Amino acid sequence: MLAEVGRGAALAGAAFGLVIMGLVTLDVALLLGVAALFEVLPDWLVAVIVVAMSGLVILLTGLLGAGRVYREQPWIAIPLLILVAIFAVPAYFGFMPPWFTALFVFVIELGIAVVLGLRARSHIHVGPPQETIASVKEEVAWAKRLIRRD
Repeated sequence: MLAEVGRGAALAGAAFGLVIMGLVTLDVALLLGVAALFEVLPDWLVAVIVVAMSGLVILLTGLLGAGRVYREQPWIAIPLLILVAIFAVPAYFGFMPPWFTALFVFVIELGIAVVLGLRARSHIHVGPPQETIASVKEEVAWAKRLIRRD
């Protein structure tokens, strides 16, 4: 039985590895597609897309979890705006080689990962087990009643 479980685990690991490779391939295809799109579009439109995508990620980050950080420390917006300018200005002047496009796609993906991480953090609640505490209190109360009866 253990050997069968081991084979199943090995097959599941191989399937997981293939899924990861597929996701990497999809990411490369996305990157090449964005690079090809940026070569075809006018430079001003590429700059608009860069600003829009960056702004969308910053907006989502603020709405979905980092809003308090932005309110308490508004200076954090300055490096984010500088980052947007680092990609938008070269795009406006027609300097978007594939490696630069790859860096832009990476930054957008990283921003989306931060948004997802912030959302995940809001769903994780670490603390004492409330049901167990309530159960133990009930047992203590029951034991006290039992002792008082005797």
